[in-house]
Amino acid sequence: MHGHSQASTAFKFLASKLPNVITPEEEGQLNMELNAFSVDRQVKDLSEAEQKKVDTDFWAKVFCLKTFSEQRYPTLSKLAQSLLSIFSGPLVEGTFNIMGDIIEEDRAKMCIENYEAVAIVKTAMKSSNVNASTLKVTNAMKMNCIKAYSNYQKFLKQTKVEIEDKKKIILSESIGKLKLEKAKRLAKLTRLKNRIVNKVARQKETRKRAAEESISKLPSTSNKWKRIKTI
Repeated sequence: MHGHSQASTAFKFLASKLPNVITPEEEGQLNMELNAFSVDRQVKDLSEAEQKKVDTDFWAKVFCLKTFSEQRYPTLSKLAQSLLSIFSGPLVEGTFNIMGDIIEEDRAKMCIENYEAVAIVKTAMKSSNVNASTLKVTNAMKMNCIKAYSNYQKFLKQTKVEIEDKKKIILSESIGKLKLEKAKRLAKLTRLKNRIVNKVARQKETRKRAAEESISKLPSTSNKWKRIKTI
């Protein structure tokens, strides 16, 4: 690993696939650390020493390397820690078994945080070779349970308040939409009424003008009496 360009290339490739771990702004710092890492004498000595586990016998010691009281490879360490946390093999199968024990039909709506908490407890108990009947309950565990219950009650109360607030917002929006729809209908009816009133007024005016024109076309009675007197 130490002094090989392929290792640096592999780290750069893995960093490009983990943008949530190494951001594009940190890629330059990672390249600088990889260049220093490949020629670091202390890293070479660690790589040549007898190792049983790559995580505890090599990388754990690399993480502790410092330069003037500061971590020597902070960005590279962050990348290595994220890669080492990706497990495979029997651990994956064991994790799925634990998931099957936790996620059931009556607990299908469990949130991720609660699942992680239960999975951590079950994994720790399994690694310690204890179960619920043989586990020794300490005062610290009791206090943690009481605190967890209190936090859960606060969470339920907060969730209830949030749900009520959402209901109020939805109700207010619905009332506003109904009022707007009612106002639109009222305005439409008002326009329709005005059109009908105007139409009736125009019809009356038209009939009135027609009647006046008809009357004006009739012969005058005074002219009729003049003709009779002349005769």
